[in-house]
Amino acid sequence: MSRESTLDICRKHLYTDMDKMHGVSPAVRDRVIRIRSGYTLWNEFPRKKEKEIAQHIMNLYGVEKSTAYDDIRLIKDLLGSINKASKDWHLYRFNQMIEKGYEIAELKNDPDSIAKIATAYGKYNKLDKDDPSEFPWDDIKPQS
Repeated sequence: MSRESTLDICRKHLYTDMDKMHGVSPAVRDRVIRIRSGYTLWNEFPRKKEKEIAQHIMNLYGVEKSTAYDDIRLIKDLLGSINKASKDWHLYRFNQMIEKGYEIAELKNDPDSIAKIATAYGKYNKLDKDDPSEFPWDDIKPQS
């Protein structure tokens, strides 16, 4: 039986409690915890640079720079897997920015900015378009 790669273990146990990580060695468990920390930080603040994430890992867990950057390689794979899967993450981030801009425009009592933000919100959330209808796959008959 082949050993599981660290990336596969991270995919499986990224948010698993440490008590429930049965069969995972303590060294790999510690690495999963470091990767979880960097993953969460980068997912929450996507504009952070690799250097900042590496510094976070080095400061918090006392590991060497090479180890931190090796963890970052796995974090990028994990983030890429999720973010490539759909545009939901980018839409979520865009909506967060729109909400923040709306709050600022409201505080400044700026109706022009509020109108522009509302237009952008509607456009990028495609509120002006009908929802796509499900394709009737059951109606397709195979050729004989």
